[in-house]
Amino acid sequence: MDVLIIEDESAASDRLINLLREIDPLINVAKVITTVSNAKIDLRSIEADLIFMDIHLSDGVSFSIFESVKVTIPIIFTTSHDEYALEAFKVNSIDYLLKPISKHDLIRAIDKFNQLKIKQIDFDQLNRSLQKATYQKRFMVTAKDRIITVKTDKVAYFYAQGKLVYLYRLDGSRHLIDFTLQHLEKILDPDHFFRINRQFIINLEAIKEMFAFSRSRIKVSLEPNAPESAIVSSERAATFKKWLNK
Repeated sequence: MDVLIIEDESAASDRLINLLREIDPLINVAKVITTVSNAKIDLRSIEADLIFMDIHLSDGVSFSIFESVKVTIPIIFTTSHDEYALEAFKVNSIDYLLKPISKHDLIRAIDKFNQLKIKQIDFDQLNRSLQKATYQKRFMVTAKDRIITVKTDKVAYFYAQGKLVYLYRLDGSRHLIDFTLQHLEKILDPDHFFRINRQFIINLEAIKEMFAFSRSRIKVSLEPNAPESAIVSSERAATFKKWLNK
């Protein structure tokens, strides 16, 4: 098996190479790439069976590689940061290993790659299943002097007012949360939540009624009542209808 390593820390790449040799002496490290810019060039021509890719490189975040190059090689991400798991599974990722990488975790990841290669599982299907497991399940909020958790399926909608974002529960209670709507879009299950405009992300279960509105927009009546009119923007109306028809 030929592998590429995209890593800017020599100590980390050396350690990974040594672990791979211990696990399987037949694994060949074809090249170690240390920058995003070099990766964008090399990945256009280098062939390999598997890529080990760090996320933070000296000249940027490795996700930018996929904006310039179509990468079809399976990827195992290696990083010190766990907040990029969802983003990683949007590309050809089959695993996400946190540094320092243990030999046990590396063996498990390689075994997963070998099994997937044998079964020839479609990457899109794999990514969807992996993303499904990483969607936000609950939110920690404050209620007066208490700290409680709210399960995501109990959330009616999220509402942005200026720089503040509020979580509204199906029971009508409201909580201030430390998330932006942009980040919430990434961590919420799109089968259940939809961002209708700059101020609202709504749960399908919170929709009470819908009405045709001017300029092809849709006015949504929410339960509990929203602090202001919830109107699907004209830019999102077509996608919103498709979401309702799933």
